[in-house]
Amino acid sequence: MEKRESLCRCDRDRRRLYRRTRGRCWLVTFPSRHATHWLFWFAVIGVIAAAADALVRSKRTGRLVIWAIICTIACRLILQPKFSYAWSAAEGWLCVFAIALGVVVLTCCLDLLERRPFGTATLFSVATVLCGGACVALILSGSLLLGQLACILTAIAGTCFLLIIAVTAPFHPSGAAAPLSLVCAGLWLSGSYYAELPATSALLLALAPAIALLPVGKKSNFQSRALAYRTAFVAVPVAIAVVLALHASPPLDY
Repeated sequence: MEKRESLCRCDRDRRRLYRRTRGRCWLVTFPSRHATHWLFWFAVIGVIAAAADALVRSKRTGRLVIWAIICTIACRLILQPKFSYAWSAAEGWLCVFAIALGVVVLTCCLDLLERRPFGTATLFSVATVLCGGACVALILSGSLLLGQLACILTAIAGTCFLLIIAVTAPFHPSGAAAPLSLVCAGLWLSGSYYAELPATSALLLALAPAIALLPVGKKSNFQSRALAYRTAFVAVPVAIAVVLALHASPPLDY
């Protein structure tokens, strides 16, 4: 009898919570209350940083320092629950600085890809494979929401790639490395710390753009061939990350 009353009470509380939060799960507020809501602001901050970098051409060292500060703040915000409930201050800040350094390196790798011949198309081709693999890995890790966000990012990167290939233009706008790296890092961090994404998978996804910088050989003079080679380079660690996420995914039997 008491168990039945407890279940009824829990059901009433659940329905009351649903009525209060219905239609608000996709509202993005500032400051964000949930870690995943920061991903939207990370994209906004990345776009603003890329636009400021294009308009104000400061020294490379100054740009790196400013971007490192932005990445540190972003990592601190998305890892706030860990500071509140799991980590000490020293442990937390050590992880934040290490992750922020990794995000800066990721941004530099994407920026180097973009500066190469046919670089904008290569960047979005790599981003499409990278985000697509992250989408599958995050869904397998038990987070459908993060997987959906990664799927949206995949669709955006793929659309940009197709537009660059289809539309002939004397130049293509650059600066996508900053928002891409910040949003991807936020997705991987959320999946690793708040879902079941293995840390090895997140590390492989983060290292994939660096592998795309490998030399493709002198015989690959054609831009399309070099693009295919670099995309294939990225697909290898991404595929391994997906397999590891599948192996570590939670069981489906209830």
